[in-house]
Amino acid sequence: MSAEIKIYQRRFGAYVRNYLSGLIPPELRGMAALKVVHTQRVRAEMKRLGGRIGLDKRPLFLAELAGLFHDIGRFEQLRRFGTFEDARSVDHAAFSAEVCLENSFLKELAGGECRLVITAIRRHNMKTVPPASSFLESTLTMLLRDADKLDIWRVFNDHYCRQGRESEQDDSVLVLGRPDTPGISPQVAADIMAGRIVDIASVKNRNDFALARLAWVFDINFVPTLEEMSRRGYVQSLRDSLPEFDEKDQLFQRVGQYIDDMIATKTPAC
Repeated sequence: MSAEIKIYQRRFGAYVRNYLSGLIPPELRGMAALKVVHTQRVRAEMKRLGGRIGLDKRPLFLAELAGLFHDIGRFEQLRRFGTFEDARSVDHAAFSAEVCLENSFLKELAGGECRLVITAIRRHNMKTVPPASSFLESTLTMLLRDADKLDIWRVFNDHYCRQGRESEQDDSVLVLGRPDTPGISPQVAADIMAGRIVDIASVKNRNDFALARLAWVFDINFVPTLEEMSRRGYVQSLRDSLPEFDEKDQLFQRVGQYIDDMIATKTPAC
């Protein structure tokens, strides 16, 4: 880790400690701790994936910064609203950009570099991303969207798939209280077969929630991300965790074929 990134790491750590040590109620601190780990993993994924697609040293540093601060608003979101569900609180990406600016976390950066990082943070969860003003802005934004999804797949795999459906700790963080009822919603299946990400409004139960995460493959921007997802076995793990339902084979075949086709036909950065 470079000396420069360590400055920002200390700044991040000092800010978050205030929440973990008192601002967030004790019963919610486990949720906040998961976000600390997620943040560091996304920062590392940004560095790893950025290297894979050939970013130069300075853009790679900006990529790390975007990863480090992409969810900085989550802690205040949790303190104010007691939830990570944006629909019941605030848009966490826009809020993270606001918190970052209000606290001058990026004060050493030149104006143009700061805008690049803030734009990536603000747009990392958008359903539709506005046109970028430069190639680097687009690259950092799309890379952050990929890195965030890649680590959320890890979290989902570790805490939902591996622990099993009887685990109680996935409710608040992972499935947002969706009930454990049989089957899947027709719209979720239709979206996956059409190669679309799933609208959260269509997610009615835990099976839908898991499949919505699966459908994120259709919103991945760089082949190395899909390669990592495949290498880590996230799709197979998710499949194994789900109960049997009529459309299961068809849906996973659709996703598996898409991943294989993208890896086989696209250049390293797409």
